[in-house]
Amino acid sequence: MPITNQKLHSATFKKLKNLTNTEEINFDNTLMTAIMGPNGCGKSTIIHALACSFKPLEQPELIRDNYKFSTHFFLSTSDYNWSGSAFTLKISYRNERAVHNRVEVEYAKVDRWTPIYDRRPERHVEYIGISSCAPRIENESSISIVLFEREEIDVDLKNWIVAKAGFVFNKTYTDYSKRLKTRKQYIGVRSGEIEYSSLAMGAGEQRVFFMLEKLYLSPKGTLFLVDEIDLLLHTDALNRLLDVIYERASNKDIQVIFTSHRESILDYRKDRLSIIHLYQSQNRTLYFDRTTPAAIQRLTGQVPRDISVYVEDDLSKFIIEKIASEFGIRRYLKVSLYGCASNSFTIAAALIMQNKNVENTLIVLDGDEYPNIEEKQRQIKSKLSGTEVDNPQKRESALDIIRQYNLQENEKPEQRISRLILSLNENDHETSEVQNTVRGIVNPRDTHDFVDQAIEQLGYGRESGLTKIIDKAAIADDWPEFTAQIREWMEDIAPRFRE
Repeated sequence: MPITNQKLHSATFKKLKNLTNTEEINFDNTLMTAIMGPNGCGKSTIIHALACSFKPLEQPELIRDNYKFSTHFFLSTSDYNWSGSAFTLKISYRNERAVHNRVEVEYAKVDRWTPIYDRRPERHVEYIGISSCAPRIENESSISIVLFEREEIDVDLKNWIVAKAGFVFNKTYTDYSKRLKTRKQYIGVRSGEIEYSSLAMGAGEQRVFFMLEKLYLSPKGTLFLVDEIDLLLHTDALNRLLDVIYERASNKDIQVIFTSHRESILDYRKDRLSIIHLYQSQNRTLYFDRTTPAAIQRLTGQVPRDISVYVEDDLSKFIIEKIASEFGIRRYLKVSLYGCASNSFTIAAALIMQNKNVENTLIVLDGDEYPNIEEKQRQIKSKLSGTEVDNPQKRESALDIIRQYNLQENEKPEQRISRLILSLNENDHETSEVQNTVRGIVNPRDTHDFVDQAIEQLGYGRESGLTKIIDKAAIADDWPEFTAQIREWMEDIAPRFRE
């Protein structure tokens, strides 16, 4: 019986090229994971390491490259032999009736790579690299007419690729086949009255067909790796390709991990795609869950304004800007969105490890997650782990730049904003309209709708709507209590900017 039910849960890199002392990078959240970050941060290194971490399944009908560290992506040279490289994967799989859950597999290079290649865990891996972007015409040596022999392919494969490629590129394909020229193989397609081979294709179109065929032929449980998935694709085509990949991955239990530089990926569906941002500090590689490049760019030290505040979402951004206006320091403020709450501790740790001047820096939590000091201490300790003598002081410094809104138990910020607005006693028509709209939101889809539905029903755009909602909430009697921790911090720093 072959190995089945393979799952990659996480990877932790002690040292591999630019990856150093990473946290445990999680791949469990969704079937698809995007790895993002600036050039040289280690995105492709992760993909290459995963490709080499598994040996092919012992099924002769499954043909794939047997990627090995020493012969593919991690070749030793006279300059560097990879000695000292080490990382750990957590995987699960089933071997007949025996279920192996969250097994740790350690990979390292001393004199040679371990484990030996035949003792690696088994899994079918498909790797699609940047070389698949090269147009076939650039590698063609013929100087006269190219004579092809047509080779038909499986009907189900043909129909699926024709349909999915048409969806990706928003055009109609009616045929897909193979073309043979001596020992070389090309693809051929028909669209309308035109029939052409990959020698006449654009590189993006060629790569999508190549990717779709690999995806269709991948067996259940495949680890599907793509380096720079967005290359040569328009944003709409990329989003459609992700839809196709997710659909196939769901049907075949395929785990997909790819790298990308395209910021539009951040807008793709959160229920389908997890996003990991890598960031290199001085002595450690950090990662963020689905944050924005702007938040990470703020860590580089290129700060155009003097007060830096990091928040979870745009609602919090407007709250912070309102408070800063009340203290007369709005023009000095730069607010960056960092995404999920756990990223706040990563940012705090990164700033402290870089010895940044954090005197005018604040990280704001919504307050519904990690509400007490013990939970915050645990999170900071996981980011600033180790036994260095100054680590306790670093953890204390990191915690010192984190504040949160004051919420009741199990309350969300959107609910508090709603309650603040409903508590107003003003009799003007504008306030009454906002109150009546908020009061009518009784059974929202989620807590965000306490604000989102109000903005939509009032007919405002997002920014003007948030401004209106926060302006109303800010005149409520309980506004100072709700924002007390942030107000205390701003009141303390405000004199530095009013001198």
